[in-house]
Amino acid sequence: MDNIDNDVIERLRNFILANPQYKDNGVIRGLAPDGKVVIMDNGQQKKITIDELERGQLNQTPTPQAVQPTSNQMSAPVEEIEVMEEPSNGSVEVLSNETPVETLGTNVNIVTLKEMRDAVLSKNEAAVDKALESFALDNTGKISMNKAIKIVTDNSTNNVIDSIKNNTALSNDLSLYDITGKLNNQPTMTNNDNIATLIDKSFSNILIYVEAARLKNIVYTPEQIESAKKKYATGVQDRINVLGLNKTEEEIKPDNVKEQPKAMNLELQPDKNLKKAGFADILILTVIVLVYAAIIINLIAKLR
Repeated sequence: MDNIDNDVIERLRNFILANPQYKDNGVIRGLAPDGKVVIMDNGQQKKITIDELERGQLNQTPTPQAVQPTSNQMSAPVEEIEVMEEPSNGSVEVLSNETPVETLGTNVNIVTLKEMRDAVLSKNEAAVDKALESFALDNTGKISMNKAIKIVTDNSTNNVIDSIKNNTALSNDLSLYDITGKLNNQPTMTNNDNIATLIDKSFSNILIYVEAARLKNIVYTPEQIESAKKKYATGVQDRINVLGLNKTEEEIKPDNVKEQPKAMNLELQPDKNLKKAGFADILILTVIVLVYAAIIINLIAKLR
């Protein structure tokens, strides 16, 4: 993006704000690294300059309206997305030089998260919409990215909880997940990841639908995605706390470790009670006196 004139980016942004229908129907795909606008013309990808775009040289209907200053434009309402802050409108996507993923046919039945990711990367909006219609329609029958992201977020949270509860690994193989993010086959490998790693792995599944939202002209900034990830991590941790999965077992003391009885002290100790000691001395003296008195009386009787 640094090689592209900022004036071109700003002019394309203003054009999209004034003519959102071209972004909505996929006619304008973004900016190429050479600064030209990438468009779809009768099913073929072409490049035109920003001047040609503003002059109305698009072989599409309706005819472009004159570009008005951004300050006079009313942004189209964007639905609120679960765990995501309000996305920016009129954003410009700069296409990379990478070879695009092979486009899937519109009649392809997407059943796994890997197929959904491939369809998103190839910008196959028809195939993506067909998949979204199977689980993410609102009450009016229209596709709701808010509902899609919420469902995938809930299932990703459940995957983390199951991994911790069952001590099983959380797979990186997207073909093992259905399009709503549910893990079809529980791995048998033991989980060696900490909670932070499990959150990173599961959040990457949610990001597939963040990219799918781009096809609906709903674009999130890196700051919004980072904020959403923090909210997601907090939600996962709250579930873990509620279920008590983060408690460590208390240390169990062996039953055979018992308090040893105190050794009996058999050594005789002097009685330090002075009152008891005085009484004993008097008693001994009395006995001695009586004995001697008896001896004397007995001698006197014999002399007589």
